[in-house]
Amino acid sequence: LKPELTQIMDHFRGGRPRSITSVRQYTPPPLARQLWRLMRLARLNHLPPVQSSAPPSISAEFSRLRAAAENVLVSKGVPLARVLGTHPEAYTSNRLFAQIRQVQRASSNEAPLQGFLALFARSASQETIHGAEGADIQLEGGVVTAPGISLLDDGPFLILAVIGDRAGQGGLAALRAYAQPIYSATQFMPVMTTLGRSLVKSLNSIRWSLAKRRSDLPISLEMPLFALETSGGPVRPDIMIEVSSTITGEVRTTSLFVEAQYEDASIAAHLRDSVGPVFSVLPADLENEDAFKRRLTSALLF
Repeated sequence: LKPELTQIMDHFRGGRPRSITSVRQYTPPPLARQLWRLMRLARLNHLPPVQSSAPPSISAEFSRLRAAAENVLVSKGVPLARVLGTHPEAYTSNRLFAQIRQVQRASSNEAPLQGFLALFARSASQETIHGAEGADIQLEGGVVTAPGISLLDDGPFLILAVIGDRAGQGGLAALRAYAQPIYSATQFMPVMTTLGRSLVKSLNSIRWSLAKRRSDLPISLEMPLFALETSGGPVRPDIMIEVSSTITGEVRTTSLFVEAQYEDASIAAHLRDSVGPVFSVLPADLENEDAFKRRLTSALLF
């Protein structure tokens, strides 16, 4: 975690942090919210206990995404799955264009139908998605992501692109896209910052270690994509950790917050008052990963 600590401190020395507090105040574009809803419906923002999880794979993640797309309508009677591609070849071969036109012809909706392309990408640029197997997708508009995230350096990403008519040119093309940073190529858990990815890596290490010592304590992780409604107002934890006991049946959910992400300490205090059990990641934790793991492991044990 130490490189991320340096990044945080550099931001604070320069004034308002670029990729920390600004992420919390970020108003996502509609395409981002659409991708987040789809990821939440597919449970991509949830990592089940290691005791009951199958080996992760990119094919399994896309299978979950396509299954969720069956339950999302893009127009009356048209599920997203019918106009969704999940591989660059679906776009470069024009197969996705044919699907969209076929659905449009069968639809009673006179408005032009849009399609979508969901891709795994190691990186992107402002106008290009660098897809799997060297396949690049050019966009008429551009690729955007959250504040402080580098499209070139902070991947991998799950990218959702809109497919529609070229303005005044005829034909279909990828118009614009949103790039969501994810944990890995085989686990599409969304992360909001590179620091978030490091935290998930540490938490996974703790989960595997505890699973060997305490198989009776399954631990799952969830990355909230939208704010939770609480008595103190909307709150979005950085990560939610659920620990259950197979012996007693007790279940406990702990909300993890990175306190270095708050310029005003009263915000973190408000969060502690609103969401119940809270584990705060302090700046000192980011300097010593081993000490952080010991402190969190102790907090999770019943």
